[in-house]
Amino acid sequence: MEEYSITVRDLKIRYKSVQAYSIKKSLLRLKGVDTEAFEAVRGISFDVKQGEILGITGKNGSGKSTLLRALANIFSADEGSIDLHGHSVSLLAIGVGFKNEMTGRENIMLSGMLLGFSEKEVRERMDEIIDFIKLLVDKGFAYEIDGDVYFRVNKIGDYGQLSNQQIEDLMVGARIDENALKENPLDFTLWKKTEEGIKWDSPWSKGRPGWHSECVVMINNEFHQHQIDIHGGGMDLKFPHHENEIAQSEAAYGTHIANYWLHNGMVNIDGEKMSKSLGNVIWVKDIVEKLGGNVVRWLMLSAHYRAPLNLNDQAVETAQTELEKIKTSLKQAYVKLGLAGIELAGNPDETLWQAFLDAMSDDLNTPNAFKALFDTNKQLNAAVRTREIDYGRVAALVITIEKMLYVLGIKLDRIVLSDDDKGVFANWNQAKAEKNFEAADQYRAVLMERGLL
Repeated sequence: MEEYSITVRDLKIRYKSVQAYSIKKSLLRLKGVDTEAFEAVRGISFDVKQGEILGITGKNGSGKSTLLRALANIFSADEGSIDLHGHSVSLLAIGVGFKNEMTGRENIMLSGMLLGFSEKEVRERMDEIIDFIKLLVDKGFAYEIDGDVYFRVNKIGDYGQLSNQQIEDLMVGARIDENALKENPLDFTLWKKTEEGIKWDSPWSKGRPGWHSECVVMINNEFHQHQIDIHGGGMDLKFPHHENEIAQSEAAYGTHIANYWLHNGMVNIDGEKMSKSLGNVIWVKDIVEKLGGNVVRWLMLSAHYRAPLNLNDQAVETAQTELEKIKTSLKQAYVKLGLAGIELAGNPDETLWQAFLDAMSDDLNTPNAFKALFDTNKQLNAAVRTREIDYGRVAALVITIEKMLYVLGIKLDRIVLSDDDKGVFANWNQAKAEKNFEAADQYRAVLMERGLL
């Protein structure tokens, strides 16, 4: 059992009125949805003083990372924060105490992405992987040599289909393998005999599997079927990794492993490939902490997912500027609608919304989707600045932008004016009308401090 604590230094609550019991009550709704996360939440307690959460302590087998997952599953992330009943809690701050322990799941959470329903480690599926390799051997698609097991590539007639390569061309460029006993230089490893590192017993030797079999086995076990709709990965995985997955799936089950393949382009830093060897790796947790989740998502979506993404100061500045323009336009519209007593309701502008959907339906063409968003924002600015404002039109454009941002995963909170806010606006306008500039400046300062101007 792991015992841990998250202290006040690690958990920063921006509003003291957040009640610990309301947070835990919301988290406990996970029961029946995510058992592991529910158990993590059930084992925590809050250190509270005068309504302010000073920290969280817990004792359970799942530990801190599972608690973070529970928090992220319940509350929406916004630039590294989660929303607790209208109050913002810094997720980045939660991660401070155990930054080195952060996993891919926490990185996903910090960038505002939705979390997957299941995550399994390969070692949890070792028995199934060994059984799968044995199936390939029994069917004649694999063979064993001195404790190693290889896949017979020449038994797959359309090998190279994903990367549009011919076996004959691949043979010309094939390197001399360390195991000259292989039937074919293109045959790839399914099981490797070894006495070093992590290893498992198998019918062939003590060793570990090659890395091309994992997805085929785990897809079959997780989805209880041999073929899924969408499989993704980096462009560099198309060959040989994904090609070899297809070959194994065809050999074992007679099916392709996926209907659609989404291969993302590589990330470059100032035009140079990001890699550990070059020492220019940027970690998700670091860039989110520096720029915020919304800006990072905006950056990632600015290029088509299949194209390379070049990160540099200019790209960051462009993303920040573009996002700020959207935020400013929405803020002005929210204020205008609030002062006019107009509630945001109704449908989006169908023409503008359809243009956005058409772009996203075209192989997730986010650059064109951004264009549709910018066109909508331009129309919103014009609608807000007219002398006789059509509030119905403004509301429709706001709803359209909100829907677009939701699809893109950009979370911007609606601004809802309180009676006090409306009173300050009224006093400000009156002071300006009376040319009482000193008072007007004071009211303006209040509105700016509240983020309403």
